Amino acid sequence: MKIDKILAATDFSETSEEAVKTAVAMGARLHAPVTVVHVYALPTYPIMPSGEMFVIGPEVAAGYLHGMAEQLKKLEARIADAGVRYRSVEGNPAETLVQIARDEGYDLIVMGTHGRTGLDRFLVGSVAERVVRTATVPVLTIRHAEKPAPLPFPVPIL
Repeated sequence: MKIDKILAATDFSETSEEAVKTAVAMGARLHAPVTVVHVYALPTYPIMPSGEMFVIGPEVAAGYLHGMAEQLKKLEARIADAGVRYRSVEGNPAETLVQIARDEGYDLIVMGTHGRTGLDRFLVGSVAERVVRTATVPVLTIRHAEKPAPLPFPVPIL
């Protein structure tokens, strides 16, 4: 398997930052460009009892998007690798990541997993699990520990 293009996902958590750092290190080692993408869904709120959805107003949406743009800039400053592209896309996170990887020819998806279990996992779900199940390319998941383990480099090229 040759890895020529890496897609890294971020939700701005410590876990996803570790995943991005791993993707950047792998990209440098494999001479593969890395794109960091943040997929967001503008929040909607159910109105009871009809179940209709209320979409947030334009001012709130603009503030939300501005906040995400600032987070992406901060991440870009912390990673500080000129070869990395950063972008933000609206959509369902799992579906959009899989679609981007497929449509744009990525060979690997790297993303964090929070390791939720039980009720938390049932309520919040697992974007990483859905990506692993539906992606047409390999997915490397990184789980952030209190003290992250060193990267297992050199990466074997098969």
